[in-house]
Amino acid sequence: MKNNSSCEDGIIAYRIDGASIATGMSESHIKSLIREGKLKSYNPTPKVRLILKDDLINYIINSKVESNEI
Repeated sequence: MKNNSSCEDGIIAYRIDGASIATGMSESHIKSLIREGKLKSYNPTPKVRLILKDDLINYIINSKVESNEI
């Protein structure tokens, strides 16, 4: 039976810099999305902010824009 979880690669959460690398978005854009409430994040400690991989994937899927250009 195949596991459909998005953490098959072992990654379940990203720090902001890792989310930036994974998505190609700038760190400041990711911080803006968090501030605006468009992307969930969690602070397990005062100096660590994590974004769950599933939340990042859901944001990308739900915010896609159709483009006529190739």
